[in-house]
Amino acid sequence: MKLDKEQQKHFAEAIRNASKKKGFKVKGCSIYDDIFWKVLQMPSNSKQADSLRAVGAFKAPSILIEKGQDIKQELLHRYKTILPDELIKIWEDNGLARLMGGYLKVVNPEDYQELLKETYFRGNISIPILVTAFGDIVTFEEDQYIGMVKYKNGNFVMLAKNFKRFIQNLGDDYFLEKYFQIPQYIEAVNKLGKLEQDECFGYVPLLGLGGSEKIQNLKKVKIREYIELISQLVGKIGM
Repeated sequence: MKLDKEQQKHFAEAIRNASKKKGFKVKGCSIYDDIFWKVLQMPSNSKQADSLRAVGAFKAPSILIEKGQDIKQELLHRYKTILPDELIKIWEDNGLARLMGGYLKVVNPEDYQELLKETYFRGNISIPILVTAFGDIVTFEEDQYIGMVKYKNGNFVMLAKNFKRFIQNLGDDYFLEKYFQIPQYIEAVNKLGKLEQDECFGYVPLLGLGGSEKIQNLKKVKIREYIELISQLVGKIGM
């Protein structure tokens, strides 16, 4: 899919107008503009029709949400008074959605809760809410804060004081560069294809065992198995 400069201009303007109607703050320009167009025009190595170019754009990632599997009503009711209203709204409207072209995936907390408790020293006061394309778990901690457990790197960080601010930060270039690996993700998807809900890109060999963060060292792996392997061979986080 090739767009000339005039088409790019009109398309970007359409995205900005749509986002403003939804109440999102949108920048007029971004260092991720070039990435956006590269993704949109990227050839797909996947047999599936919906490659990253069809579902992802990093211009305004908080707007572009790919609908996922519906969440069961009993699960929704169970967490409705526990998780942030903004996240519950995503659950209701888009289920196990994908944000930022699939870089972030909404997860069922119960699929990762026990694993988080076993591998992260703050697991007892944290709820897993998202998983990144590189197997990091984004957490809702102490009924307020948004954190991220970076198993591959052996550490954790606090991302925002609440979920609303976290979503706002997804439109900030500095935040994206500091905490996420978007350029590497684009290369990985182009090389290996789009991830399934239970998959992430994992470094082989593990970074903690001397591996390096090179694209050629990435493979598609199961998220849970990848985290368990890191925890067993390299160590748990803060424990």
